[in-house]
Amino acid sequence: MTKRGGFTMVELLVVTGIMVILVGGAMVAVARFNAGQKVKAAKEQLISNLKLARNYAKGMQTPRGIGGNLKYVTVSVAANTTVTITGVTDTDRGDFLTKKINEGSEVSFSPIIGPDVLAFAAYENKLVDSSGNPLGVGMSIVVISAESSGTTEIVNISASGLINEK
Repeated sequence: MTKRGGFTMVELLVVTGIMVILVGGAMVAVARFNAGQKVKAAKEQLISNLKLARNYAKGMQTPRGIGGNLKYVTVSVAANTTVTITGVTDTDRGDFLTKKINEGSEVSFSPIIGPDVLAFAAYENKLVDSSGNPLGVGMSIVVISAESSGTTEIVNISASGLINEK
């Protein structure tokens, strides 16, 4: 009887089982990585919108077609996914911009002034409430993944309106 080279069925099954486990683990890691990247992109987009709102307030710009003196500029989030920047004057209000944040991410404010709203005072850039009164405290905005638990980013805004990008 001659001895043939090769692998036994048990050896092949063991190697196949190990490969399935490794590929499954890699797929989970890639999914978490992608969710983390989506949250980071949403955070960057949110920071960009916050800076835009702050610049509108600092420059005392009013939305096109809106009269009066700018009191403050609000940033609101609807359904945890759509950011709207609104200019509020002493006589009217109007939107500068409405933009959907990255798919797969959600945004929430803490503490909540109103329905997920924060506002920058005209010229001063300080955080104010929905009546235009200075808050005196900062806020945090939490960006979370809608796809993967544990993936979060936080944007802090001081009472003076400075945005912490870390």
